Amino acid sequence: MKIVILEDEAKTAADLKETLIQLDKSAEIVKIFDSVEASIDYFRENEMPDILFSDIQLADGLSFELFDAINITCPVIFCTAFDEYAIEAFRTKGIDYILKPFDEQSIRKSLEKVKQLEQHFTSQNHLLKTLGEALLQQKNYKTAFLISFQGKMIPVATSDIACFYIADEMVYLHTFSNKKYVTDYSLDEIEHMIDPKQYYRANRQFIIHFNAIVEVEPFFARKLAVKTNLHLPSSIVISKAKATDFLDWMENR
Repeated sequence: MKIVILEDEAKTAADLKETLIQLDKSAEIVKIFDSVEASIDYFRENEMPDILFSDIQLADGLSFELFDAINITCPVIFCTAFDEYAIEAFRTKGIDYILKPFDEQSIRKSLEKVKQLEQHFTSQNHLLKTLGEALLQQKNYKTAFLISFQGKMIPVATSDIACFYIADEMVYLHTFSNKKYVTDYSLDEIEHMIDPKQYYRANRQFIIHFNAIVEVEPFFARKLAVKTNLHLPSSIVISKAKATDFLDWMENR
């Protein structure tokens, strides 16, 4: 846990540092500043600590000037001999307000508050991630492609399509019954319209359905050759770079 201290009384700063290290073995006091100006210069060039302990009245002004100059994104615990700044402190990033002279118990409670907040937001972030993954799983993929063929519009169910590929600068969809049709979509567009659990982007030329794969054979230079029962214009080859990902998709899709 990285901590920065903003305190212009050397003894108070030293006592606070010692107390923090005693209370939390993971505490690392990154910097101790005795002026607002020095702290502003530091935060302009360096990353945020995990916690900032800050006095309010310093020799060159109020520590609130730091928050006006820099967007402090870490939790702030104010340690001061004056209580008239409490409201202003909580309007910034303040999560606690300790009156001097502080004791070990007050510092311990402040650290516990920081950890409780971290656990809360970690839990919230996990929940948001889970919800995001659930929404992705519920994404509505294209169920059919409308094809212009011999002056007519023909719907082809996505479940009937064994693969999509590029040939002669045209994009085709190829059915399990070995019928092929030209589509106006690019392979990149199609890739985002279909279920990635069912289809795999084998290379720049092919997108293949899992059920179209009969077998996979080692190819030269550690590539893979995909065998199908389809009448395709060329072989489907998986590059060395994608081979592991492809095999993982086949097994865990």
